[in-house]
Amino acid sequence: MRLATQARKHRTWGRAEAEALALHPATPPSERVLAWLVALEPVNALLAWTADLLLPPDVADSLTAYAAWTGEIHRLAVPLARRLGHTRLHHFDDFTSNTALRERLKVLSQLWSDEAFMAGIHLSPAVTEGGERLQRANATEDYWDYLTYANSPRWIADSETLEVGTYLDHSLPGGAHRTQVADWNARNLFMAARLRQVTTLHPGGRVLVLVGAAHKEPLEAVLTAVSPDLRLVGLSELEGISWRPGRTAPERRPGSGCSVGAGPPSAHPYSPSASRVPIGAGAGHRQGEGHASQSPWLPSAVIRR
Repeated sequence: MRLATQARKHRTWGRAEAEALALHPATPPSERVLAWLVALEPVNALLAWTADLLLPPDVADSLTAYAAWTGEIHRLAVPLARRLGHTRLHHFDDFTSNTALRERLKVLSQLWSDEAFMAGIHLSPAVTEGGERLQRANATEDYWDYLTYANSPRWIADSETLEVGTYLDHSLPGGAHRTQVADWNARNLFMAARLRQVTTLHPGGRVLVLVGAAHKEPLEAVLTAVSPDLRLVGLSELEGISWRPGRTAPERRPGSGCSVGAGPPSAHPYSPSASRVPIGAGAGHRQGEGHASQSPWLPSAVIRR
C-alpha cells in the first residue's frame, strides 16, 4: 500500500480510472506506471517501469527498492513477461479484505516465535534440500532444474504439510489453528475461481501461472472438477524452456492452453477448444509479505502466452 499511497500524492485518480489509464495504449509511460500504482497493481507498474522514466523522486526510489525483492514474481514472472512482450500480469491471490486473518495473525505470531516450532520447520526437506537447490539455481540464474525438482510429488507433499499439517499439529487458543487451515482451503478456492476468470479473457489461449508449491494440488483439484474445457499440462511438457537470457524456448505446440507453475520461494516456508493449463510449483510463501494489493502472502501472477 505504501507505493499506492505515494502515487496518490501526485495523482488524484480513483482506482478504476487509474486502471483504465494504465491499460490505454496512448497513456505516456511515466503516467502508466503511476496509474498502475494507484490501481494497487505495483507488479504491473514494475513491468512498465524503466529506470530512465521521469517519476516523482519518492516514487522512483520506492520502485527501485521494490524491484530488488526476490520472490517468484520478481525473479520469474516480470522478466518472463517482458521477454514475451506482455504488458500486464493478472493477480489472483488477493486477501486484502481478510480482516479475520489480520486478527488471527496476532495469535499465529506466538507460534512463529516458538523456537521448537520453527526448528521443525527449518528441518523440513522442503526447506533444507529445497534451499540448497535454490542456491544453485540463483548462482546460474537458470531455474529450470529447480522448478522440475519443485514439482516433484515429494516436494509438493512436503510443502502442503508445512501449510496444513504444521498447524493441525499445534493447538492454538480459540481454535485458531483450525481456522487457519480452513482459511487456507478457502484461499485456494478463491484462487482457482479467479484463475478461471482470467482464462475467460483468452478463450482458446494459453496461460502461464506462477504459484507456491502448496497451492499446486488444491488448484489442480478444483480446476479439474469445475473446468472440463481446460487441459492441465504438466511442467515436463514445457521441457527446454530456459530462464537465462539468450537461450531459445522450444517451439510451441498447436492448440490452446494455460500453464500454472511457481517460481523460487521466499525465505520463509509460509510463505478454453480445451485450454491447456500446465500446473507447476515452486515453494511456499512468506507470511507478512505481499505486493499488488499488499496481501499477507506473496501473490500469484498470470502471464498470458
